[in-house]
Amino acid sequence: MNEYKIRINCTHEQQLSFNDEPINKKTYKTIHEKFEPDLINFIDKINILHTKCYLKPELTYYKSLEMLCNREICEYEFECIIKRMHSCGFISVSGAQIQFVKLKKTKDEEDEVIYNYNFMENRNAGLLSSNAKSKCVKKYKTQQLYNVHN
Repeated sequence: MNEYKIRINCTHEQQLSFNDEPINKKTYKTIHEKFEPDLINFIDKINILHTKCYLKPELTYYKSLEMLCNREICEYEFECIIKRMHSCGFISVSGAQIQFVKLKKTKDEEDEVIYNYNFMENRNAGLLSSNAKSKCVKKYKTQQLYNVHN
């Protein structure tokens, strides 16, 4: 089981796009060819996580690109992944943040953000203060793009 992940929001193209295209299953073949996740020994899976958050009467939709990691990585490795993403054609117009996260072990815990960077500047943006748990009801759908074991 993966205990860590790299995540960045990609709900809108301004948050994250690839060669001016939205991040989705259609563009992933080209992303895979350029990003070459097979050469990165700590990435096991790459998913798009779709989240629907119901807080009556509103429904909010989020999408994030997630790279599940088989081990904790150092800050230098995290910075290298961001550089690699830049060189392959990933861009964020809105200054999205990319995070390296230790996953929660129980549903009562919160994920622990280890590194929080401004994606385009590849610079530490500081850790976010933990907010109280949201009262919205969340439903998740995962779209697997890459699995090292397949």
